[in-house]
Amino acid sequence: MIVDANTLRVDGIDRGSPVSFTLNGRVVQAYAGESVAAALFSQGVRTLRHSPSTNLPRGMFCLMGSCQECLVWVESRKQPSCQLPVSQGLTVETLDYREAQHE
Repeated sequence: MIVDANTLRVDGIDRGSPVSFTLNGRVVQAYAGESVAAALFSQGVRTLRHSPSTNLPRGMFCLMGSCQECLVWVESRKQPSCQLPVSQGLTVETLDYREAQHE
């Protein structure tokens, strides 16, 4: 088994079909069946929002939808990215990015 240190993906694992989606207008490569959180983590994205009270970075924590730390915007809804499967053409925005677009 070979680990690609650049993308944190492991070779030799039967993955879903390659797909691409956008995060904050940037194209992200992923595999069908993985969560948006997993896809972003594998690409080095660690911060998905900032705490409203302390402004500290927040990202993936529980990875089962309970903590709400990985919230992102998809269309007109906030969703935990760990519970959102990637799909071709999906458009995702972080909370910080979306707020900056609507100021």
